Amino acid sequence: MEGYVVKKVDGRILVVASTPKDFSSTGGLSEFYNAIWFSNAPGKVKVGNKVQVWFDVAAEL
Repeated sequence: MEGYVVKKVDGRILVVASTPKDFSSTGGLSEFYNAIWFSNAPGKVKVGNKVQVWFDVAAEL
């Protein structure tokens, strides 16, 4: 996923995708941006940075 860091808290970053998905054909939003928290972020990453992140498992709360 490629996106922007929009928040940084206690070593975690919130990344929001830079490209929207269009779900309007099924009644959803025409402009939806995926967002996901990542832990153990490098200290040099700052809010506003464009990043590429990879994941294969996400915990749900």
